[in-house]
Amino acid sequence: MKEPLRQAVRLRDQYHCCYYDVTETDIGSTLTIDHIQPPGQGGDDRLENLVYCCHLCNEFKGEYWKTEPDLRLLNPLVHDRTEHFRLQEDGTLLALTQRGANHIEVLHLNRPRLVEHRVRVRFYQTREVNHLATEARAAAMEEELRGLRRQRNRRQRRRRT
Repeated sequence: MKEPLRQAVRLRDQYHCCYYDVTETDIGSTLTIDHIQPPGQGGDDRLENLVYCCHLCNEFKGEYWKTEPDLRLLNPLVHDRTEHFRLQEDGTLLALTQRGANHIEVLHLNRPRLVEHRVRVRFYQTREVNHLATEARAAAMEEELRGLRRQRNRRQRRRRT
């Protein structure tokens, strides 16, 4: 595959694995290019048949290509994953449809390291939200304190006059 096409896929997919959102930064290296419809099953190198994905997803998917609707994998460029599975509190994915269950199973999306990654991401996202909320409360308290100081200073000036 020519480098300009590879770079176009990387940019379009924002350096994320299209199958479960891990990034180059998360794994510390570039990801791979996967053919949604494998070349051995009639797929080609058109941009709409290529996705950026991690090595393991690419390996697990391999030449997988089924035509039965429930056995087909979700096309990350077309399908809304939230209609087929959802993230649970424990970091695992829960299938909402047969197609979602198949997608999770074929790509091993509930593998332990990936579940750990999701839990860690959720922890840091929650921590960031809490940090921002705490900063906002502190800023509001500082503003209230400034207002109280202004009121005190006005009272003190009135007493002096």
